[in-house]
Amino acid sequence: MCIIVVKPSGKRLPSKQILSKCFSSNPHGVGFMYNNPQNEYNSDTITIAKGFMDFESFYSAITSITADNFYNSDLVIHFRYATQGSINSKNCHPFPVSKKIKDLQALNFITNTGIVHNGVISFCSNPNKHDLSDTQIFIKDILSQVPQDQLKDNSPYEKTYSKFTILDKDGFSLIGDFIEDDGIFYSNSSYVPYEYTYANRPYKPYIKRGTTHNKYAITAWEYNSDDSYYIDEEQNYYYNDYTKEELMELWQRME
Repeated sequence: MCIIVVKPSGKRLPSKQILSKCFSSNPHGVGFMYNNPQNEYNSDTITIAKGFMDFESFYSAITSITADNFYNSDLVIHFRYATQGSINSKNCHPFPVSKKIKDLQALNFITNTGIVHNGVISFCSNPNKHDLSDTQIFIKDILSQVPQDQLKDNSPYEKTYSKFTILDKDGFSLIGDFIEDDGIFYSNSSYVPYEYTYANRPYKPYIKRGTTHNKYAITAWEYNSDDSYYIDEEQNYYYNDYTKEELMELWQRME
């Protein structure tokens, strides 16, 4: 899935709860990038920091940046859910627009333009390049050939059917539909904390053992629904909108 979080200049960071939810939904690594118009020595560049494989290391890094710099900068965060490419620090977003693999895999980088992606680029999936993600291949083989002044146009991205955020000294550009919530932009709703409601009132979800296939249902309190979510203990299947990790977390929380 992945999720992109964009904090415009003049806005505060989303809460720790929201950022933690982004990570639990997309747990395969985090990175962020920002411009710094207040820094006279570095005003035309984008700073990339990535490769945080647990939430606390990411949160410590992102909150260590001075508050003034953060507030006055456009900040883009990417939480990865891997679909292609190894799960490791090098394959975390953001990426500079470069054809060099070492640049794309660098954990700390200064560049003129940075980019993050949410989606799957099927025509850039290459089973012979297991260490590269589809995003890295797209940047290396296609975007690196696009003139700098056209990188924020929609045309290089329209056949990907994906969402992107491009950041340079002039600010960010959103490609695709984003959700705006309290001045922050999100590429999907996986940032929303769990809320359970039934008949316009909160309810307590519980685990109910299924009658077949050794499955459990997460359903409403004293309410059995065809929309229950199931997990198979032996094969770790997952259903509907919950990932396996999310469902296991709910399961453990409610036992």
